Amino acid sequence: MVVLWGPQLTMLYNDAYAPLLGDKHPWALGRSIRQVWAEIADVIAPLMEGVLATGEATWIPDGYLALERHGGPEETYFSYSFGPVRIEDGTVGGILAVTIETTQRIVSERRLAFLKALADATAGAASATEVCANAMAEIGPGTPDVRHAAIYLRDAGNGNTMVAESASNTVATWPLVLSDSHDFGPHTLAADIRTSERSEPLGTLVVLLNPQRPLDANYGEFIALIGRQIARSLSDLKALEVERSRANADQELRRIFEQAPSFVCIMKGPEHVFEFVNRAHLALFNSASWIGKPAREAFPDIANQGYFERLDEVYRTGERFIASSAPVRYRFAPHSAEEERLLDFIYAPIRDDRGRIVGVFCEGFDVTAQRRAEASLRRQEERLRALINSSSNVIYSMSADWSEMRTLDGRGFLTDTRTPSSSWLEAYVPREGQPMVLAAIREAVSAKSPFQLEHPVHAADGSIGWAFSRAVPILDPDGEIVEWFGAASDITARKTMETELEAARQLTEGQRRLYEAILTNTPDLAYVFDLSHRFVYANDILLRMWGKSWDEAIGKNCLELGYEPWHAEMHGREIDQVVQTRQPIRGEVPFAGTFGRRIYDYILVPVFDKSGDVIAVAGTTRDITDIKEMEETLRTQAELLREGDRRKDEFLGMLAHELRNPLAPLRNGLAIIRRLGTTDPARIQQVRDMMDRQVVQMVRLIDDLLDITRISSGKIRINRERIALADVVKAAAETSQPLIDHAGHQLTLVLPGRPVFVDADTTRLAQVFSNLLANAAKFTAPGGHIRISTEQIGNEVVVTVSDNGEGIPHDMLVQIFDMFVQVDRSLEREKSGLGLGLCLARGLVVLHGGSIEARSDGPGHGSQFIVRLPVAPAPARTDADMHQNADLETLAGRRVLIADDNVDAASSLATLLELMGSEAKVVHNGLDALTEAEGFQPELVFLDIGMPGLNGYEVCEKLKETPSGRSTVVVALTGWGQDKDRQRAREAGFDAHLVKPVSPDAIRSLIADLKL
Repeated sequence: MVVLWGPQLTMLYNDAYAPLLGDKHPWALGRSIRQVWAEIADVIAPLMEGVLATGEATWIPDGYLALERHGGPEETYFSYSFGPVRIEDGTVGGILAVTIETTQRIVSERRLAFLKALADATAGAASATEVCANAMAEIGPGTPDVRHAAIYLRDAGNGNTMVAESASNTVATWPLVLSDSHDFGPHTLAADIRTSERSEPLGTLVVLLNPQRPLDANYGEFIALIGRQIARSLSDLKALEVERSRANADQELRRIFEQAPSFVCIMKGPEHVFEFVNRAHLALFNSASWIGKPAREAFPDIANQGYFERLDEVYRTGERFIASSAPVRYRFAPHSAEEERLLDFIYAPIRDDRGRIVGVFCEGFDVTAQRRAEASLRRQEERLRALINSSSNVIYSMSADWSEMRTLDGRGFLTDTRTPSSSWLEAYVPREGQPMVLAAIREAVSAKSPFQLEHPVHAADGSIGWAFSRAVPILDPDGEIVEWFGAASDITARKTMETELEAARQLTEGQRRLYEAILTNTPDLAYVFDLSHRFVYANDILLRMWGKSWDEAIGKNCLELGYEPWHAEMHGREIDQVVQTRQPIRGEVPFAGTFGRRIYDYILVPVFDKSGDVIAVAGTTRDITDIKEMEETLRTQAELLREGDRRKDEFLGMLAHELRNPLAPLRNGLAIIRRLGTTDPARIQQVRDMMDRQVVQMVRLIDDLLDITRISSGKIRINRERIALADVVKAAAETSQPLIDHAGHQLTLVLPGRPVFVDADTTRLAQVFSNLLANAAKFTAPGGHIRISTEQIGNEVVVTVSDNGEGIPHDMLVQIFDMFVQVDRSLEREKSGLGLGLCLARGLVVLHGGSIEARSDGPGHGSQFIVRLPVAPAPARTDADMHQNADLETLAGRRVLIADDNVDAASSLATLLELMGSEAKVVHNGLDALTEAEGFQPELVFLDIGMPGLNGYEVCEKLKETPSGRSTVVVALTGWGQDKDRQRAREAGFDAHLVKPVSPDAIRSLIADLKL
């Protein structure tokens, strides 16, 4: 609904009215209805003027209106009323308009009637030409939905030829033969003439549509139904089949009725036996069981409501009966309560070919909800009118510039103004409030926006009161303000309370400043909770920890301030416990604020009033993170000291054991030599060999201890020189071979295919690998397998010593390199040693700028020790070597990528390029070439042309599109060497073209030409 106010009939509408405006909403709000609905002013203006003049309401049912709410004229139908809205003196001050759109119902009824008339007009035709002519004759006066039409039927050659066209003076001549490219102009639609969606089309129906109706799904289906009706009439024109065709048409019409939104039924004979009911009828009356029954038997609920008598009259006289909002009382089911529905329906006679009445057709709509909505709108109109009349708010109107107050109904709060007054400001607003009122008026007038302000007023009793005033501007068709309409409410009581509260707040604020001066300078967090768990006080440092201001924090609970739910719930329980027990609570808790995640010690204490009741809970919190960290550091250091003492004790015990082991046989040997003298030289030599072995063992133990001491104190020295790593590995293997052979192990050496050099102390580096091999031999069961491999990865060389021995627990993989650490610490352990070998190996590797790590899947799964060392450049060569291998330096340090699906060709070329000093990588298809190039960043690329996935041309083009690929030199490798092949390579972006097989001289020549 919409209120039309004032002489301009300014529109003020609710949300339900906004969709009816279409594109005119929200522009229409506050504008004259004459401006908004200018296109129908000639229709509604006389009605509105009559209401303004007479004060009598008017009601228009299903009225036609050509609205322009979506950019153009639109055919619409509305049921609408205009009713007077009176002001205080009883005159009409505005109009209340209640509007219900009925377009869909009117258009649906019209289209349904046309389809029935079209079916009747084409059903009895004797030829295709007659069917089409009758259809075109029916279209002329039949419906506004089809302004003009033509039927094109297919001939034997499947062409479309016009056979009929409706009469029209507004359409240019349409072609006699239809082509796919012909343009019929705007608002036209071509539909196949076919009996069903799956049948072959018999022709084409071209229709000129109603431009005032949207071409939606319903409109499209309506045109399709016209085409189907014509198709059914054309389907069989034989004289003997006329009756059957008519039956089919009747069946199709019933199908149409079945899909209709209205309820439809067909009754035959004087007893009105139900022959057909559609889905809408079934849904409304539960009439599935009525078929084959007379109306009085099938629907006894309406026996005394006069509708059977109307049926008899229609069947007898042949005159239609139309009912509007007719009340029908019935039970939907036998045991359900009786209900009343309001129906719009029609009884129409059904005649046979000779014009005799054989039945009655009934069609209609259930308008119960619509009529009830209309009644509800009327009741709302009455309530709104009563609300305006009964409101206690002050109602007033002002001139466009507020220079004059035209009327004011003070409702006992302010003095009434019945005649225009230019001194209203002095009369109603105290001097101190006038500047704020004038400023708000200027802003509202300038922006043409509502005026809204709380300000003091002179009350009718002479006192100073307060009012909340709001006024909206009334605009003319040009958008200019013509007057203001406003209302004001008495807020004196609220303002008085706010003043008293402010005085109390000022007193409280003084006390707060006193407490704040005390608490601001403490490093502790200080705060107070009320009994609902909300903060009523927080000192500055607590606000900084939260990252919030006083206004943002005060009045919030812990959860609202960002505390985790468990944390907020814990403090809530503690506050309740303090209140209930009247005893303090202390605790520790972590919290992540603006200071980071810290640990806090807190105490909560009750706050009592004069009567001894708990009125709040106060608390202080101290950051104890540093203390906790210090405690943790002390605990860790104590644990490390205890661990160090334990290892020292174990080491001293093992050292004593390991030293006593060789001393015992030495002492025994001396005793044997003293006893034998020179009597048994062979036995004495055997004893000396035994003593020599024990002395060597003792020397090795003492050397390891001294080396560990030198490394720990930084006094060890290594003599670096450029050496081949393979020589060092071989020397270590040879040194360890006797121990490995003694245990029955198999040793496998895997060395790089080309020399790898390091800057190292040969003796010390060999000592590292010897220790690792000895360790592997010691902790691998007899007959085991030990493997030492060497591989260059980038700028590092990786040496891996692996075995299938006892393995290492996961928790020992790191600390196994620490001094005195052994996996098996039991007294019954089988392997001797001090636990110094791995510690010594790590120290020597670190001194060489490398690293060492241990890997194992656990006990029983063997172990790996991986040594990484930096690679050194190859040593300088002699003049003879340089002369013999001059080409080896042509690609020194260059990164080269080779892509060839011939594995042997790619590998051999890579070997040749590596001998020339490059770092070469090989792939065997185009996709892998692009992937490798992205990470490897090659400076030179050799691409085979015929590769799977992507060929060489495609790889080159994609490579050159990348930022790094633009500077990369790309060479084509192919068996095709004609000029066109070289031209194709240049077009793809190749920098050079080589024909297989490629010789070393060709590569050297290419490198020289490209100046790599």
